[in-house]
Amino acid sequence: HSRCAPSTSTTCTNRGGLSCNAPSVSNYQTTFFASGSAAKSAPACALECERSKGCIEATYSDTYKFCRLFGLPFVPQCSSWGAGWGQTSTYGCTAAAITTPLPTLVTTQLTAPVPTPVSTPMPTTTPTPTPTVAFCLPGQALSASTAAGWSCIVAGGASTGDSNFGYDKAKCDSD
Repeated sequence: HSRCAPSTSTTCTNRGGLSCNAPSVSNYQTTFFASGSAAKSAPACALECERSKGCIEATYSDTYKFCRLFGLPFVPQCSSWGAGWGQTSTYGCTAAAITTPLPTLVTTQLTAPVPTPVSTPMPTTTPTPTPTVAFCLPGQALSASTAAGWSCIVAGGASTGDSNFGYDKAKCDSD
């Protein structure tokens, strides 16, 4: 099947130690806590934001061991910053377009097999080369309406894991 190369690349940079006060951390309808390895360190939290579609900000609390992401399709961006969640690291993330070279169709040159001498000549056949599938053109998407991979969302909007960290549908269903 065909795959599309990513059209953007997101990079997060540390903006300091303030944490988001609005929306409130206790409002689970507007807060997304990343789990798994994203909740283990500030760099892992920033990487989770870089890998999450639409993420523009991430805050990691080393004191409380949580990673909050903002700007996702279902999570508003932070509107008020302040202190109060212990030792924190906050990252601002920006997406930039990737210039992708046009795909090149690769074919394989095949040669006919050498016939084996026998009393009755065998017909020879030449296999048909199979073309390889190239990447999509720049700006195309495999399916804009389908999210890639799995995210295990539980009551309150919290995540127990996602496909970036080894989760699949069976593991999500078992959790």
